[in-house]
Amino acid sequence: MDSPPSNGKTSNKACHNCRRRRLRCDRSYPHCNKCLSAGKECLGYGKLFRWIGAVASRGKLAGRTSCAPDDAPRNPKPSNPRSAKPCLASPDRDHGQLVCRPSTVDIGPVGTPWTLVDPVFQDIEPSHRRYLSYFTQRLCSELMPLDSFNVNPFFNLLPLSRVHPLLQHTLVAVSASHMSNLIKPRLLPAADPNSLATLPGVEESSRHAYQHALAAKHKALSLMRDAVQHIDFASADVVLSAVVFLINLELIDSGKHGWKAHLKGAGRILSLLPPALPGNEDLRDLMFSDSLVYFVMGSAFIPAPAFEVGPFFQPSHFPDMLKKAAAYSYNSCPAVILEIIYEASQLSNRTGDQVAEDDMAAAGLNLMQRARAFDVEEWARNEDNFRSMRAPVLQTRFHAGSAFRLAVCLYILRSIPTLSAMKCHDDMVDALARDIIYHTSSVPDDDPNLKVITWPIFVVGADTSDPARREWVRQKMHLLAASCPWGFLYTAMETLEKLWNMNLAAKGQKCWVKFLKDNEMNFLVV
Repeated sequence: MDSPPSNGKTSNKACHNCRRRRLRCDRSYPHCNKCLSAGKECLGYGKLFRWIGAVASRGKLAGRTSCAPDDAPRNPKPSNPRSAKPCLASPDRDHGQLVCRPSTVDIGPVGTPWTLVDPVFQDIEPSHRRYLSYFTQRLCSELMPLDSFNVNPFFNLLPLSRVHPLLQHTLVAVSASHMSNLIKPRLLPAADPNSLATLPGVEESSRHAYQHALAAKHKALSLMRDAVQHIDFASADVVLSAVVFLINLELIDSGKHGWKAHLKGAGRILSLLPPALPGNEDLRDLMFSDSLVYFVMGSAFIPAPAFEVGPFFQPSHFPDMLKKAAAYSYNSCPAVILEIIYEASQLSNRTGDQVAEDDMAAAGLNLMQRARAFDVEEWARNEDNFRSMRAPVLQTRFHAGSAFRLAVCLYILRSIPTLSAMKCHDDMVDALARDIIYHTSSVPDDDPNLKVITWPIFVVGADTSDPARREWVRQKMHLLAASCPWGFLYTAMETLEKLWNMNLAAKGQKCWVKFLKDNEMNFLVV
């Protein structure tokens, strides 16, 4: 299948870099992937801002003023009255001013990231600035698809990274690892003419970015030890953000290594955090949300959760915590379904010595009844359930919530062995799978929130033995990996292939959830 553009959109003009160098641009939005494969910073397609008249603070030109030409009229006359907008400019200052260069492309407020031009960031080494630029241009659009430079709380991390090396190295590691995956996708066929893998130097560029990721990760981990020991009121949100992004780093890499340890650390920090500082409330809510959602989803396929809820939080408060986490999450799983997933995962971990089989079956059926009674349409229409810019449009909410509701029922049927003897079990499983496929197929391929269907697709893929359904799941996973190149998707696909090759159904083993837990694959699907 063809590899879609990085964000589902393309520009009708080449990026600033390719136009200046007279190269054929691949026109991917919000940046040109050809620039990335060449190891260069893409300046994008929008208005280009240049810092002029600044005084150099060091080097051979220390004390001198830059003389970049002002090659655009200060007040250009708009060709279209409807598009007449004032040119962005800062007040005159002693040390320089911002000037605006007109652009022939109008695809949104995307220009040179301020991390590249703000003088405060000029002392950061160039490779770090490049990855921080990538963080703003590409990675933030996956963490908050409907973002803007004015409301995206993740951009608040950039000024914090300037004064907190722990956060800076963490963001660099995450961005470099993501860039490595984007340059050389692991799930796409190398023969695909639209794949970046066909461009010269792609292998080297991907490896170079991955080496930067490893170096930054090593530095971040060494800084984390000291930061955790000396966490205080002022640094609490920085340390929490760094831990959550270390989890993201593991998910971008493969989703099967260090995420559990980082998640346990995040849980402990959350239990000790003082109230958020003014201005950091939105960021705290997002970090809180990601931590709890990762905790619940991570418990689904491992023999024991990353940490016990009791020592860190009041168990009676856990449902309310999940309700808040779901409101800020990007995976659109309703809080009620998150709670059921967690309870079902813990139920499936109990052995026959701890509880009678009939009691387990009754508890499992009760969880299914709670899921089936959940009103997805009412949940999707209630704006109180969606507190951030991460929220998808109404139609996507409905189909994602429906897919999760059905998927948790299928998960329960396959995680509790005694339920396999239930009357009409196989017919129920087939109906659930068919409806999951319907709802996940109803989310458009170019939806910026497409990743919300990942967990339901994995569940239906792990369960099916039908060749046509397996191929459909394979194509969907390829599409997800192309639009969101996180390594846990590669691991999920590898796990599905392993399950399919095992052909458990033919061997009379219907509980593939138990198989995953018994083999301690320790991977996370979100």
